[in-house]
Amino acid sequence: MQSDPANGARSKNLYKIVFEGKVVPGADPDQVRENLSELFGIEPAEVQKLFNRSPDVIKWNADEKTAQGMLSTLTQAGALARMELQEPRDQAMQCPSCGYMAASEDDPLVRGAGGQGECPSCGVVVARFKAGAEEKAAKPAAAKEPEPESKPKAKPAPLKAPEKAAEK
Repeated sequence: MQSDPANGARSKNLYKIVFEGKVVPGADPDQVRENLSELFGIEPAEVQKLFNRSPDVIKWNADEKTAQGMLSTLTQAGALARMELQEPRDQAMQCPSCGYMAASEDDPLVRGAGGQGECPSCGVVVARFKAGAEEKAAKPAAAKEPEPESKPKAKPAPLKAPEKAAEK
């Protein structure tokens, strides 16, 4: 466990699961793709993308028990993956809105505004998001501006019955 100097308490380690993009030796690749499709609830084409962009982190911020369980499930499905201890800097490279994790130091989430760039997943600009959250937190509930009173609307004039044409 890592210690937290701010409060002297010990914090839990967090782990990430990295999918290798390979199958367990002896496993049928098509069956593994089908298993992963069911496991993740995604289309086979999306599973193929996982294989194409591997290695890829498929789970972040997992406690040890959750990470070990996921690793076991992936292995049973026939997929090669590994569990890695998450570095504190990994935790800082996460979008505060959607949870997207930056894959590298070149990621748009990290590059802009001193580590507060734009999330490629949801489009949030982290610096603006954080500034808005801080502003909202600083504004006391009682200081909210009152909503403007609405003026009562005038009643519409009653409809007139159509006049009958004069009879000849």
